Amino acid sequence: MTGCLDDDVVWRLVRGELAAPARGDVEAHLDTCDDCRAVVAGVARGTEPTASGGRTLGPGDVVGRYVVDGVVGAGAMGAVYAAHDRELDRRVALKLLHDDGEDPAAARDRLWREAQAMARLAHPGVVTVYEVGVAGERVFVAMELVAGETLRAWAARPGRRWPEVVEVIAQVARGLAAAHAAGVIHRDVKPDNVIVGDDGRARIGDFGLARAGATGAAAPGDAAVSVTRTGAIAGTPAYLAPEVLRGGAADAHADQFALCVTAYEALAGARPFGAAAHTIGALLAAIDAGAAARLPGPRWLDAIVRRGLAARPEARWPSVATLADALDARRRGRRWAWAAGGAAAASAVTAAAVWSMVAPSPPTAPAACDTGAAEIAVAWDDAARARVRRAVVAAAVEGEGWDARVVAALDAWAARWAAAADATCAAARA
Repeated sequence: MTGCLDDDVVWRLVRGELAAPARGDVEAHLDTCDDCRAVVAGVARGTEPTASGGRTLGPGDVVGRYVVDGVVGAGAMGAVYAAHDRELDRRVALKLLHDDGEDPAAARDRLWREAQAMARLAHPGVVTVYEVGVAGERVFVAMELVAGETLRAWAARPGRRWPEVVEVIAQVARGLAAAHAAGVIHRDVKPDNVIVGDDGRARIGDFGLARAGATGAAAPGDAAVSVTRTGAIAGTPAYLAPEVLRGGAADAHADQFALCVTAYEALAGARPFGAAAHTIGALLAAIDAGAAARLPGPRWLDAIVRRGLAARPEARWPSVATLADALDARRRGRRWAWAAGGAAAASAVTAAAVWSMVAPSPPTAPAACDTGAAEIAVAWDDAARARVRRAVVAAAVEGEGWDARVVAALDAWAARWAAAADATCAAARA
């Protein structure tokens, strides 16, 4: 057996979300794997299954100072419970690994590694770790319990618009950049490891495969292995960078690739190279060929994500932080452009908001009451008009003539400002 099913595959199978080819691979694996059948059965029942006969935790069970309320999520590697901290009187998420026959010391090391990686991070884009400990024979991690849903479920909701998705991806990128700045490589970035809170804030978690710094080479992948399986290579093959799939080290550039696969999937509803790539060999061929279809939305968004999906690490963004900077800059540009578009549609209030970005504060009372036009011309001259035109064009707003319409709207606002300044001056003197 090459490896057990990944957590997100188990959940998608139970929910009926797997496409036919991938479902066939999963069902073939289930025919030969008792542990995975137990996991799927437990998830379908809404309870936490444990492989190889381990005991299921239920409401009221006690782990250290925590009382279990119920299961939040379960998969092939472990389970996360909602629990109550009796000492600090707060709800937490409690993560435990399945007893799958692995050496207990190795299992403890794995969970300790995740806790240590996350505990080094203090960032709004990363799930907060409170404690790591041992209760009986089981290692646990107590962490922030986020009220929300996975990025996969959040993005799939009807009516979700691409600007909302981009804002969440930018938050995740900032959290991942903070991890990299702390010397932590995540190694398993995917939609199921991102939680979008009910407060609108996205957090990345599940650092169970993280390492401090770049890791040694992973075990080389067999080209015939299904992308829905785990075990041959650490991480989830469908999201791994090609250099990792070929047995190379997982580093910050590999995390960036996985983030862009995640972003693409959240925006398009499908992975960039997954339509016909059901094995690692086919996936590598699709990545090398740059076979991802154009993303919906503006051209700049497709260009940013596509650069992160480059087959060669050196062709990607220099860092996840620079990718986040690019997203934020373009998002700010679009907000500015849409405000200007409203002004072009005769919204004086919106035009005033746009103007505040390029004009200084109104001048003090003039010596005469007919100088408004001259004063406003200091800020709004031909050079300023040219800068605004270039900014609108660079924002890639769809449609022709937006730059001219924005400039015309600001010309009209400037004329009204000059008239109002003169009228105010005259009224004050009267």
